[in-house]
Amino acid sequence: MKEYRLTYLVVLFGMVIAISDIFLQDSIARDIRATNEAIQGHFSLSGGGEFYQILCKEYGEEYTAYYRMVREKIVQKLKHSCKSNFNKGDVKVIFVLNSNGTLNGLAIDVGKSTDDKGLIKVVLLSLQQAAPFPPFPKELSATKLPFSVTVAFKNTN
Repeated sequence: MKEYRLTYLVVLFGMVIAISDIFLQDSIARDIRATNEAIQGHFSLSGGGEFYQILCKEYGEEYTAYYRMVREKIVQKLKHSCKSNFNKGDVKVIFVLNSNGTLNGLAIDVGKSTDDKGLIKVVLLSLQQAAPFPPFPKELSATKLPFSVTVAFKNTN
């Protein structure tokens, strides 16, 4: 049952990437919603979307702990990238990690993101720089897992 659901999520993710690439030629996908948490006054990171809810039910505490670790690594890279002021806007990114922590793919959810290419670039670059992530814990028996995050930029001018 777990393999069927995971396969469904990976296929769904593939469809999101294909659609996203039509609208954003250079994009790769990622989506991680986390609880709203102010970071250096320039942005906040939120998560917990559909992937998170499904995978928490499947894997429980192990997925939650791993998700927090991934999110924190992304936040650290965003802190370094957000030294200047940006326009206001949200960027929702969806990505898949392999069990060894490497990025398998990433994309922007264009329907839930700003059109601001500068904000999109900062999020994609930060996510790519955060990789590779730690390998999955042994309790997460999956070979790949999808994640999603939304970065909300605040205009601090």
